[in-house]
Amino acid sequence: MGLERITRVLQGVKDNFDTDIFTPVFDKLKIKNRSSKIVADHIRAITYLIGDSVIPSNEGRGYILRRLIRRAIVHGKKLGLTIPFLSDLASIIIEHNKAFHPELATHEKLIKNAINSEEEAFSRNLDNGMKLLDGLFAKNAESKTILPEEAFKLHDTYGFPFELTLELAEENGYLVDKNGFVELMEKQREKGRAQSAKGFEKLSQLKSLYEMSYGKSHFIGYEKLSSESKIVAIIPEENIVILDKTPFYPEGGGQIGDTGLIGESNLVLTTFGTIGGTIFHKLDKLDGLKEGDKVLAVVDLSKRKGTTAHHTTTHLLHASLHRVLGDSAKQAGSFVAPDRFRFDFNFGRGMTVKEIEDVERNVNSFIKQAVKVEKKEMSYDKALTMGAVALFSEKYGDNVRVIKIGDISIELCGGCHVNNTEEIGFFKVIKEEALQSGVRRIEGVSGEQAKIYILYKVQTIKKQISELMRQHRLLQAKKQLLGGGKFLEADVFDLEETEIKDLSRAVEDKDVDKINKFLDHLNGRVEWLGERSRSLQNELVNIEAQNAVAMADDILNKVKSIKGVSVIAEKLNEMSLDHMRLMGDKLKYLMKSGIIILASTIGEKVLFLVIVSDDLVMQGYNASTFAKLLSSICGGGGGGKPNKAESGGKFIEKIDEAISKALESI
Repeated sequence: MGLERITRVLQGVKDNFDTDIFTPVFDKLKIKNRSSKIVADHIRAITYLIGDSVIPSNEGRGYILRRLIRRAIVHGKKLGLTIPFLSDLASIIIEHNKAFHPELATHEKLIKNAINSEEEAFSRNLDNGMKLLDGLFAKNAESKTILPEEAFKLHDTYGFPFELTLELAEENGYLVDKNGFVELMEKQREKGRAQSAKGFEKLSQLKSLYEMSYGKSHFIGYEKLSSESKIVAIIPEENIVILDKTPFYPEGGGQIGDTGLIGESNLVLTTFGTIGGTIFHKLDKLDGLKEGDKVLAVVDLSKRKGTTAHHTTTHLLHASLHRVLGDSAKQAGSFVAPDRFRFDFNFGRGMTVKEIEDVERNVNSFIKQAVKVEKKEMSYDKALTMGAVALFSEKYGDNVRVIKIGDISIELCGGCHVNNTEEIGFFKVIKEEALQSGVRRIEGVSGEQAKIYILYKVQTIKKQISELMRQHRLLQAKKQLLGGGKFLEADVFDLEETEIKDLSRAVEDKDVDKINKFLDHLNGRVEWLGERSRSLQNELVNIEAQNAVAMADDILNKVKSIKGVSVIAEKLNEMSLDHMRLMGDKLKYLMKSGIIILASTIGEKVLFLVIVSDDLVMQGYNASTFAKLLSSICGGGGGGKPNKAESGGKFIEKIDEAISKALESI
């Protein structure tokens, strides 16, 4: 990613929805509101995820995709769209992005078919689920709470997502017992894990059976990423294909299996098995494939490239951990994917910030040195004689594959690697954490993914700063209106173009020290603005409290007599209940005897406070009765003691009517 492009993206815009990324979708929807923004955002993510070989499922990335599709459908229905509509929107995304991402156009049919299938399946559950949820709203109108068993039944029996239950419940003013739902889900997962173990056992049996029947697959994926291959077997119930030779790397040694295409449009979702044994390709479908066919097998190049960069990085990281923490920091496991990697190692404590930075500095130094990565096959004994590191948890044969990176690292590894460390580009630790007692985990990114990580991290912090600056200005302006004095200009905390350019250069130069210093500096701005805003908020609370008490003197002049009872009924604007209480207490003290009715509007809510002096309580007047009358007219509820009560409602336009009725009741 070039300096100019990183700079341009980092500068960004204030609102992503105002960019030409989403404009074509809004043009199609003919409206721009919260629901249309959700649909526009989600359909773009949906299109790219399916184009990136993710399919809707109940776990991992597939589960995230399914949630995105379902949420987009719900908000599409709010816009009055008729199902199916998402595949048409996906066509718009593909058309406007295919010049930069041609793989979207290549997979257009697959993308639209997957969306249509999921949309059709969910629409049946959605209408039924909405009716059931409306029934629960009516049933629980008094408690305003959805029980965990009710939410779980919607999710488990009727396929209505819990996230939608939460969202729709919140919109209608209902609470959902999330913790109770999570407990019920965990019990369900325990059952699922037991069934999954049976499924794995079945797959293992299939693997053993086919290995005996068809022998070894010839793996050519170290040298080639495509091949003309023959289908030697198909397992239709699992959508699995076995080839005589294959460029697809099977999941193993921490590295995930390759994805790609077999034939014209059959997507390889994952690859498993063993190099030197049978290799299995799990496909999305088996359309047009038969045993004995000659097919073109093509590995997804971009994913393999990301995976190899990350796999070689784990070897450099392992060597760096030895240098920084000592030889006791031994590898305890790993996960290598195109977009990230995890590296587990034995160590008795958390790493310090300096140690993490030292590791980053070492690894990026190895990358900058452009060291050749040698891959050789030799006997196991010879490899050990050379000093190759072997993992205790792995099983090795008589012949092994050795990955040697100059004098930095030498390890036994059957995975895929770059040819030169320079190809990795850049490395960044995302986080370091405890996995279990005595075992730590580092999550990291390298190559283009590392640059993107830095880029979006800065974008995220920039958005935080912009939002905090906006809040800061609003609070200062409010303070000034309340007589709190002149405010500090917050614009001094914004990111300057020169800073962004400097960061871009640091990324290109692999200058970890400068990058970390800049990120720390940005986080410092966020912390300062956050602290200043909290301080301002406290100042405002004090000023508003003082003003509320001071206003009591003016309101006292509005006292009137109804049948010999002194009454104050005042409508306030944007006053919190706490400040109403302060005002009410002072009015009660000044009046000695009387009834006080205070009403305030905050946003779209109505608040009522009623105070009745003790002598009038003895005569039969009751603050709780007044409060309930007020809230019943404004569509809410409440109550309290005879001398003080509070209530609320949602019909702001009925405040005057409510106060009039309360005064009439006196």
